[in-house]
This record gives sequence, C-alpha cells and structure tokens, in this order.
Amino acid sequence: MSRFVSPTVTYHAEWPCQVSSMTAPATRGQVLTVQGTGQRGRGALANAPQDVCLMVPHPTTMPSRRRLLTALGAGLGLAGCTAGPGETPTGTDDTPTDATRDDGPGESGTATRTPSGEPPSGPAVEWTRYLGDGPVSAITATTGQVYAVGGTNDRATPNPKREYLRPESSQNLVAFTPGGDRRWRHEAAGGVFDPTPAAGGVYAVIGWDAGTHGVDHRVVRLEGGERQWAGTRSNRYLELLATAGDAVFVGTSDDGVSSSGESVFSLAADGTEHWRTGGGDAWRGVVHDRTLYVPFGGRQVAAFDTEDGERRWEVRGDSVNETPQPSSGRVFVGSGKETSDGYPVRALDAATGAEQWSFVSLAEGDERFLGTGAVRQGDTVYVTEYDGTLFALDASDGSERWRYRTAGQIREQPLVVGDTVYLGTYEDGIHAVSTAGDRRWRRRDGPVRLEDADDAGVTTTIRGEEGSELVAFGHDGDPRWSHTTTDDPYPFATVGSRVYLGTEDGYLVALGG
Repeated sequence: MSRFVSPTVTYHAEWPCQVSSMTAPATRGQVLTVQGTGQRGRGALANAPQDVCLMVPHPTTMPSRRRLLTALGAGLGLAGCTAGPGETPTGTDDTPTDATRDDGPGESGTATRTPSGEPPSGPAVEWTRYLGDGPVSAITATTGQVYAVGGTNDRATPNPKREYLRPESSQNLVAFTPGGDRRWRHEAAGGVFDPTPAAGGVYAVIGWDAGTHGVDHRVVRLEGGERQWAGTRSNRYLELLATAGDAVFVGTSDDGVSSSGESVFSLAADGTEHWRTGGGDAWRGVVHDRTLYVPFGGRQVAAFDTEDGERRWEVRGDSVNETPQPSSGRVFVGSGKETSDGYPVRALDAATGAEQWSFVSLAEGDERFLGTGAVRQGDTVYVTEYDGTLFALDASDGSERWRYRTAGQIREQPLVVGDTVYLGTYEDGIHAVSTAGDRRWRRRDGPVRLEDADDAGVTTTIRGEEGSELVAFGHDGDPRWSHTTTDDPYPFATVGSRVYLGTEDGYLVALGG
C-alpha cells in the first residue's frame, strides 16, 4: 500500500506498489496513476498491469498539509512530483517572493463581508460564524479557544507570474471562544497554515504553497491577534511538529520524500532559535518526557532532546500511528524490513530506541500484515491491521491475547475509552469492541473514520455518495447527534464531543448536542 497526499485529498494505492513516478491529478477526486511495480490486487484488480499503480481518493480523507507520505513500512521509494509551469524543481531556494506584500504586524480587523450563501443549519448546529470570502481552510481548537483560517485581505497576493501558488490571496486567522464570541482577527500577509496554540499565544506558518515546496514560509507568533515576531523566510514547507512549554518545534519538507536533507529546529516564544539539527522530511511529531519523537519521510523515527536537540536515537521504519504515541516507556513503529508475513509492528524503548518486541500475524485470508495503528491502555496494546483485524497484545512481550475480525479495511488506529475499543472501517462501518474481545455493537455501512472519543461517546465521519455525515454515538451505540455536509473534504477540529467545522463558503460551524 502507498499513499499520496495532495493539498486537498488523500490517495491510496489499490495494491502494494513500488512507486517510481507520479503526476498529481488536475482536479479533486480524479484517479491518480503512478508508474511503478507492485503486487497485483485481488478480484477485479487481479489482471491489472503490474507496472501501473492505481491510486484512488481515500473516501474518508480530510485536508492535510502533508503532501506526500510513503507506505507504512519501508522499502517504498517515492520520487518528487513534476514541477509546475514555470516552477523550479524540488529543493531549490531561488523561487521569487510574492510580488505584493505588506510586512507589518497585522491587525485585529473589524470589517465584515456579505455572506455568499446560507449558513449551515440543523438540530446539531450550536452556532455559525461567517469568516469572509473563500473557504475555511484550517481549524484548531482547545477547551478554551477556537482558531480558524478564513476570509481574505488585501495585504499580499502571490506573484502573478506564478499563478499556481496557493492560496490566491492572503488570509485571516480568527480566534473565538467556545461559545462563538470573536476575540480577535489577524490579517496575515500570506496564506495561513498550522495554527498551533502554546504559551499564551498561537504559532502559525505564513506563506504560499507551490505544490512541491513552500514559498516565503516563515513561522510567526501572535498574542491577542497581534504579531510578536516573524521568523526567517524559507522556500521549504515549514511544519509545526509539536510544542512544549514556550517552545515550538519545526520541521522542513518538500515533495521529495527522504530521511535526510531537511532540518528540525526549536524556537522560543520570543523567536529565538534554541537549536537546529539535520533530519528528513518531517510533517508531525510529539513531545513526551523532554523528548521530541519525529518520523522522517516514512522511513525512520528519531528521538531528540528538547533542550539541546541532541539526537538520542533513530531507527528504520515509520510510526505505526499518524503521530508517534509514547506510552509507559514504549514507542510503536513499523518494521523497516518485510518478513514473509508482512511488516511487523515493533515496540521500542522510548529512552534508547532498543527493540523490546515485534509482532506480525496473518489473519485468515490476508496476504500480508500491515499495521495501521497501535494504542496502549494498561497492560494491553491494541493493534489494527489494514486488512481488517484488531489484535490485543500483552504490552510486556507482544504476545497475542485475542483478535477481532471485521469485514472491512482498517486504515487508522483504534480509539480506546474505558473498557471499549472503537474501530472505523473502510467498508464495514463502526465497531465497538469490549477490552475482552467481544463485539458490543456495530453501526452503519460504508466508510467510517473515527474523529474523537470521550466519556460521552465517539464522534465519527461517515462518507456517503452525496457528501459526508458527522455522527456522534453514545457508548451504547445510539446516535446522539448528526450533521450532513456536501463539502468534501472539509477542515474541522474536535474537543471531546464538540466539533468545529469549516465550509467552502466561509462559515465556521460549532456542532454538538
């Protein structure tokens, strides 16, 4: 299996592929064809040519700033994307800056614009706020504040000779209370990416997206809507990996996935660079016990001391979960080497990177094992496998306690709340499984993506032919509320059972009930 993330949609290969080249689709939802070699699929795909990998839109995809991801498991090479019209190839730093720009600190604007459509409505809608022209492109939420990127301003526009740069105009970052009261609006001099609250303010990346690399990307910090500082400009993508205390950890990347040639660095709340070190393409990370864990290019995971950037260890393989999740002294990664049964899940010592145990097992009818998630609760590790099986393992040695089989692919990690494990599947709905391995309930058919779970229940996205439905289930399986949207994909954030949703025509929507 391989995966490609465009600016709007995630693509999954229909069978394992060794990718050698690819071209991004011109419009959202197109089938993406890449050249390579791989194992033929089953059923209708069994007679497909082996040198072509068909990649189709993931039915439960959400927007992501990660442009390219390799397979879960190493050995899957991925070439850089083809340069766009007039665009310099991947990795160059000579891209002209945007032609029109006001580099002032921005302001908390008060202007309003006429909405272009009716606000979303329904029983689950608690409030809506219109942010301005264009789509809401990013949302981040905490228990006390909601940040949304939406609406445009006149502070900057991309170089007209580079018409493929996105967004087409500079954007606003707006802060709201959970009740919908606006606290401030910052008019940025560029597109706004990755709003990340920390240390009494919010970090973000400002700049433009060339499709293969960033243009004029820089990290900024805002407090009360006012810009405190802006970092050095870069023509790499800048990704805000994690925060700890007043520090934000930043990774660089471009469209050529690699485990080297990029940087990871730490910035203080005053903009001072604490440290910088080499690494690979980095899109995500997590801090735990003064250690920053970062997967590089889908091919290795490294651990850094958050104080000085010292590399404590690195291993071949990718994080099994989308973001590494250190728990009780362990980190779970995919294997860097395929066995006869597939790619084992490995438990590493979080302090040293030493392997504690590995697990691989084929369920009946499966051709290879490919882990898609690993979550520890107490003395049990719950591992999901792409072909539809949940395994419960002893956390101490990785021995299997029980397994639970679904009738659909599982492409994400499980969620565990109390004594219930939740599974979202590609074709077989949502499953609630007891921690003893018994089914509690199953709901719906078709693709389901798990969004969040808390004491009240689990929130999901269910993809249909006409759009997507957000559904919150109680722990007994009864729906608590639902909301249908035709925007697909769409940005959103969850805080417990509250969901904040962005729409194509500029609305921020709070859902709950």
